[in-house]
Amino acid sequence: MYNIIQRKNQISKELNPIHKNMGIKVDETNSLSDESNRVSIYAGNSINTLIDIDKEFRKQTELNDVDMKFLWFAVVLQILRQEFLTKFPERLNDKEASDKVKNGIKEHSNRSHSYYNPSLEQIINNPVSYDTMDGSPKFNLGLAGINHRTKTLGHDPILGWLFGTANIATSTLTTTDFRTFHIKTGNIMNRDMIVKNAITTKMIKRFAEKMLYEGFDGMKKISASIVKQAIHLQSDINSKKSLPFPIIPTLSMDLSNKLAEYGIDTANIICIGKQTLYTKAINSLISMLHRLTKDDNDSNKLFEVRTRKIISTSNLVASSCNIIKSSFKIIRDSINPTNTIKKDVFKKYNIDVGGFIETFYRLIKDVKYQQEIRKEFIYGNYMEKIHNGDGVYHIE
Repeated sequence: MYNIIQRKNQISKELNPIHKNMGIKVDETNSLSDESNRVSIYAGNSINTLIDIDKEFRKQTELNDVDMKFLWFAVVLQILRQEFLTKFPERLNDKEASDKVKNGIKEHSNRSHSYYNPSLEQIINNPVSYDTMDGSPKFNLGLAGINHRTKTLGHDPILGWLFGTANIATSTLTTTDFRTFHIKTGNIMNRDMIVKNAITTKMIKRFAEKMLYEGFDGMKKISASIVKQAIHLQSDINSKKSLPFPIIPTLSMDLSNKLAEYGIDTANIICIGKQTLYTKAINSLISMLHRLTKDDNDSNKLFEVRTRKIISTSNLVASSCNIIKSSFKIIRDSINPTNTIKKDVFKKYNIDVGGFIETFYRLIKDVKYQQEIRKEFIYGNYMEKIHNGDGVYHIE
């Protein structure tokens, strides 16, 4: 009998850990069941959950009163820029443009040199050689006051720094089909004339030799030629015909002339670049000032979304105002038979082309950034709810 009782007690001791472990497993099973039920609730209601998270994102990134003040301040700055800082310049006639840049410097033709090798005095005192038109019919070049800037490489805003400078240093002229001619002063009225064919590669070689082998005298000639080139391009840029769109004349003379007809020339390209640059500068200023209002508790990325909203929206409003204003003037001129729409529509209607370019760029860039942050916010908060109940995902 004692042995039976002792055996019963021993079995009871052995079963106690099993009972305890079974209790733990039951609790874990209940807990897992509760967790499964919670997850299934979120999963089954995922659409509403995502909608709620998206609403929260919109709430946290909507512009507040301070943001709206920055937005309208930015709009005002952009409109003031359009009206006073980046308008297309007034065009002068050739003489007025030249006198404004050269500031009284007098030039006279006196080229009596050996080929490819004018003196320093001749480089300084003579007009640029690639402006010569006399003698053009002899070589069937068709150079005239209307088109000589599109037919000579010295007038190209980019290629001219090589060919125009080399032409000045060697008293030559190079056309856009890369033919080169010698320039000398004729006996009649002391005017420069195209007198003989030259070799383009030889002209470039002689230009390089002045830099490499003629020492200080050669460098003075090169320096004078560069200064001469810079002054001449500057005097031509803001003239009524300006300078052609870079490089295009070497590809298609007809295309270059067509672009110029619609006002797409160097002067307007520079102004468009200025419009774009100033628009970017204002955007950067607004971004820096708005950053100063950030609270320590604000998420960096969500605050950046608000900043970008301010910038892209202000650019869009300012550009829309310019479009409406310009369109009204164009419609008015097209309806009124006494008015005609000029070829240079940019200048006449003050079209903010550079501002449009920056606005379009900002819209694409900022919308893409906002969508990336929105996805991160929604995904992070959804997964947080799945794993940790009502926990909130903290976006940086």
